[in-house]
Amino acid sequence: MITLLNGGIKMHKSNKFSNPSQDGIWLAESLNIKPNQSCLDVGCGTGVVSLCAKFLYPSSQITGIDIQSQAISLAKQNSILNNFNINWLVDDITNNSLEQKFDVVFSNPPFHRSDKGFSSKNNEKAFSTTKEGVINWINNMLELTATNGTVHLIHHKQNEDIIYQAFSDYNLKIIPIITSKSKPAKRILITIKPY
Repeated sequence: MITLLNGGIKMHKSNKFSNPSQDGIWLAESLNIKPNQSCLDVGCGTGVVSLCAKFLYPSSQITGIDIQSQAISLAKQNSILNNFNINWLVDDITNNSLEQKFDVVFSNPPFHRSDKGFSSKNNEKAFSTTKEGVINWINNMLELTATNGTVHLIHHKQNEDIIYQAFSDYNLKIIPIITSKSKPAKRILITIKPY
């Protein structure tokens, strides 16, 4: 059993999926979800960000999507473990079947860039590992965002210029996450208001 947010969230351990990192918690804490807003977690994996968001914003209406059915199965188990009502769907962000638009769309994507020497061990996640994939991932998130909605994600600092250049026409905010005075930021929090 894994616990997050001072024991507020419990999660099953998995041999197939990575243990939760601080990234998902940082993202959830940055969301500022208003009561009863509809939320979508894109590439939700085993549900870390959705579970943390539901704990922090209990009246939020959260849907989590991921291309991996085994991840969604574990997310459902984690949701039951915490007695949270979250809608979990197997779906592909590149060809999603969702008709609904959401007030808050967020993601902690599988964002390792292959052109920087990183590669995904999972072919289903490889879409998000190139420069074009990073941009397409965010564009797909924007397509699922309601009028006056927001997109939130956490990413590697090394991708800041790519994201800034691609989305500078939007209301874009990029905040570096600094965890030590002696080390540069490795992650950034991104907020995009498309309308």
